[in-house]
Amino acid sequence: MNSDYDLKPLFEPRIVAVIGATDVPRKIGNSVISNLIFGGFKGQVFPVNPNMEKVHGVETYPKITDIPKEVDLAVIVIPAEYVLQVFRECAEKRVKACIIITAGFGEVDERGKQMQEEIAKIAEENRIATVGPNCMGIINNSLSLNTLMATSFPPAGNISMVSQSGTVGLVLMGEMARMGGGISKFVSSGNEAVLKIEDFLEYFAYDPDTKVVAAFIEGVRNGEKFLRVTRELTKRKPFIVIKAGRTSAGASAARSHTASVAGATEIFNAVAKQNNIIVCEGTEDLIDYSVAFSMGTLPRGGRVGIITPGGGWGVLAADACEEFGLEVPRLPQSVIDRISERAPPYWSHGNPIDLAATRDVDTLAWSGDILFENDVVDSLIIQFFAGDLSVMVKNWRERGSMSEEYLNMMEQIYRQMMEKIAIESAKLVEKYQRPVFSITKDTEFTQMLVSRGVPAYSDPRRAAKSLRKMVEYKERLNK
Repeated sequence: MNSDYDLKPLFEPRIVAVIGATDVPRKIGNSVISNLIFGGFKGQVFPVNPNMEKVHGVETYPKITDIPKEVDLAVIVIPAEYVLQVFRECAEKRVKACIIITAGFGEVDERGKQMQEEIAKIAEENRIATVGPNCMGIINNSLSLNTLMATSFPPAGNISMVSQSGTVGLVLMGEMARMGGGISKFVSSGNEAVLKIEDFLEYFAYDPDTKVVAAFIEGVRNGEKFLRVTRELTKRKPFIVIKAGRTSAGASAARSHTASVAGATEIFNAVAKQNNIIVCEGTEDLIDYSVAFSMGTLPRGGRVGIITPGGGWGVLAADACEEFGLEVPRLPQSVIDRISERAPPYWSHGNPIDLAATRDVDTLAWSGDILFENDVVDSLIIQFFAGDLSVMVKNWRERGSMSEEYLNMMEQIYRQMMEKIAIESAKLVEKYQRPVFSITKDTEFTQMLVSRGVPAYSDPRRAAKSLRKMVEYKERLNK
């Protein structure tokens, strides 16, 4: 890595000091120290507050220079007018990394800009890897390190994300988690007085716990380094981006938000295409693509097999695949004959494989096995239960025409079928090392699938679009 700063003390600190720590509810200093103390951080935590003796039962120090041990990481959560002096004390203490959550700097006025420039100067002179100011903190789930100013604990996984908007980043992490995408590391980069988005991308490129890198970008401050870093990053891992500030209104908002300079959209898109960066149209795309890449094996090509017990869903999936440039290949007669050995006589005899309302989940999964075994397709979309079972059961119960015993029995049967599909889908992925996607709106079924590494989407278009991005990435990687 060529970064000017060592980011290991930032992401892997042994000792963390929280300057402005408090146990007063609704204070940001309380959120940060609570996330560390109660979140299971594997290192030591030292609260710093001249007005308190203890915070959450932990001895508190008046100044960071009073702490009797070396400090790897300091988190600053105090009013802006005191930050500069405290940052000088961090330099005196030889702190290796710092997170300045406090706002009121370059994004506000000229005075704030001057203070931010002074922070950058001190950081450069003392080699302090500094995040912010005006940020929401960072996460490293492998150490249970959570310095966020919000009480948020995303599940662990292999997606690392940097966001120039903390709130957007938190929401995206939450949605990824709902779809089974866990977080390795997260950075709210804020005003980027010292560490820029390119520094974090470079770190993620070589991080063994990161499989997929995602980013919310308002503006790039060092275009040359961004080019160099992303060129190397995308050779190793998928890099998925949503670029804000694409319009004049958005660019103006970016300047007042994090003091970012939003570059021309055309230039950014050209750079992205050249460097195999996956650009998203909206937040839903970033979530969908990140989850797909984090779970899925890259497809060898664009041939998709579709399996469903409901014909209409097969038609929708076929339309979506063709719309996004994927191929829904015709089945060779030998494969049709093979599937006909077990499928009902009225099945579709083609791709999509419509098993016509069958509840024989063994045959449904077995059909996928036949397609992969005969190398007919590179990936599968399986739609078994498109609806939400809990809603169906609620409707049945409200009608009052079924006994509770019968309702419970029916619900259990459906859940068993769902679990069987989830297990068999995961077996297909493991056996053939090819992607299998599922379509369902059922929350519990979704969790059964994603917990076994099978991406689940509420609509065929979202699945097909994600598959297409995976195919494009693989094709460019091969070139």
